[in-house]
Amino acid sequence: MVDWLSLGIRQPLRSQIYEGERMVVDHNRFLTKLMLRGLPKGMAGSVRFEVVFELEKSGSLSVSVHCEANGARSEVEFDYRSMRLRDDESEKRLGEAEQHKVADTREFTRRRKRAALLEEIEKTKYRVEKVRMFHVWLL
Repeated sequence: MVDWLSLGIRQPLRSQIYEGERMVVDHNRFLTKLMLRGLPKGMAGSVRFEVVFELEKSGSLSVSVHCEANGARSEVEFDYRSMRLRDDESEKRLGEAEQHKVADTREFTRRRKRAALLEEIEKTKYRVEKVRMFHVWLL
């Protein structure tokens, strides 16, 4: 189970699922995408999501996302066995991850700081819009 805070509520929430060992998603392998509709409006960071990955013995992988605020839910299921890497490919990717660890860590940190800045901008926009709506209501 993984959970995270939204960076900004957009309708709908689009999420991409990747697999890999690299810290930077661009260097990992895209598996599928997931969309969640019906999210409540709110300030960036105010809505929590729960993400669950389940791998069945049959090779079926399901990924579900659940919005804790209003119960909105979405799920995608696909045949992971047919997409799975061979052992030699997995070993190669592990080696690449180790080889690029320092650069990936630096890029990951840069992206996290950028995301934090964007979250603060979204929070500020939301607060300004609330104040603007309040002033219109008073008129």
